[in-house]
Amino acid sequence: MSPTRDVAKHTDQVRVSADLISAETGHHLWSESYDVQLVRLLDVQKFMSEQIAAVIEPELARLVREAAVRRPPVNLGAWDCYQRGLYHLWGFPTPRFAEGAVMFRRAIELDPGFARARGALAYVKLQDLVARPADEPQALLEDALRDARRAVALDDQDCMNLCVVGRILCFMQEYDEAVAYLEDSIRINPSFAQAYFALGFTLVVSGRAKDALPHLDRSVQLSPHDPHLSSIFGVRAFGHLALGEYETAEWFARKTTRIANASHRPFLVLASALAQMNRMDAARRAVRAALERVPAGFSIADARSEIFFCDDRSLIERYLEGLRRAGLPEGPTTMENALAQYTAVAD
Repeated sequence: MSPTRDVAKHTDQVRVSADLISAETGHHLWSESYDVQLVRLLDVQKFMSEQIAAVIEPELARLVREAAVRRPPVNLGAWDCYQRGLYHLWGFPTPRFAEGAVMFRRAIELDPGFARARGALAYVKLQDLVARPADEPQALLEDALRDARRAVALDDQDCMNLCVVGRILCFMQEYDEAVAYLEDSIRINPSFAQAYFALGFTLVVSGRAKDALPHLDRSVQLSPHDPHLSSIFGVRAFGHLALGEYETAEWFARKTTRIANASHRPFLVLASALAQMNRMDAARRAVRAALERVPAGFSIADARSEIFFCDDRSLIERYLEGLRRAGLPEGPTTMENALAQYTAVAD
């Protein structure tokens, strides 16, 4: 990586421009300009250092993962197995959670003291649960939490392990404890975008959406090319829905739906926000787009089940009421029946 800086002075102000370019590929990774008072120059230098570190970290991690996957699958060490697991976990557009779990377990077998591998195994279990909500999520969450706490016991200064514990506790609705772990993760690594996202997510679903927005903004600032920006924008849309800021919720939801291979979830948030503004034709189109992305069918009951981790009753009621008004079927049904019911409502 090759950072460059330009400084221009005008009276007592300084404009600092910074660019980060990959020396290997020549790709432009990040740039920003700051107009600041000279007396605050050291503060800006600290902020820029954190920003550049945040951009370099995921880029290097991606290169290491890809190198591990290219390596022939013979005599793989714990580190190689861990990196292969991350490759599956962060796979885009489709993560492969089962394959990731196999690699993380293999890494732990090879090195039982490998703390980050245990944290990653806990996280892949959580992500699998989010992708496929279970009827009884508590037992699955407790299983993931055991792995995550073991990872922290092995290394309590690893920001990712602390973040994973915080995320799992959030899904268990242990919000205060979740926030404490996530704040510790940020304290250890102020450039860790994922922890800011996790903190913002926790605050949204626990009824503190206004407090969440700066953390979600910071996550995007630190990782503007994050492959999972759709998740950040989707939570941001949900947060604005909670605040009754429906136009802003629509803007972020639409931004999420435009991302390649978007799931049904941002279309549901979009539909609910549009219905709250009485834009019923657009809301029904968003419901249809959501239904077309769920082959097994989808209903109000499914929408409620998907947000089992949310304890903001006002947000839950507002979200589901918008979906009802937009024509989402109330109970279990096939996709064909759901579309038929939707069509009947639209007519």
